[in-house]
Amino acid sequence: MDVVRPLRFPISLLNAFIIRLIAASPFIQDAARNYEQWERRVSAIWDK
Repeated sequence: MDVVRPLRFPISLLNAFIIRLIAASPFIQDAARNYEQWERRVSAIWDK
């Protein structure tokens, strides 16, 4: 897990880049799609 934290200038850019790189990875994108599908299924059950 990586979190955005207050860091000095050059390191803060590197940290932001790494977070964006991880977010764009296929593994995370697939997990996000699975989560969205799960949310739709749960909402369909609870909203009846």
